[in-house]
Amino acid sequence: VLIKEEPMISQELRQLRADMNRARISRKEGAKALHLSYSVFNRKLRGERPLLPEEARRLRAYIDREAEQG
Repeated sequence: VLIKEEPMISQELRQLRADMNRARISRKEGAKALHLSYSVFNRKLRGERPLLPEEARRLRAYIDREAEQG
């Protein structure tokens, strides 16, 4: 049985974008970390396509790792 995940809400997207900026992670680097094209990743961050919870978890882990290396 496939479980359909709901897209993220805009507040969470704003927080992820802000955290990426603070960690100095480019959208190109974020796309690579999630194994997505730059175009698809950018659409997801703008809320034009859904960023699934699993993608958000992977992006958050990447941001946290990069911020620690700082």
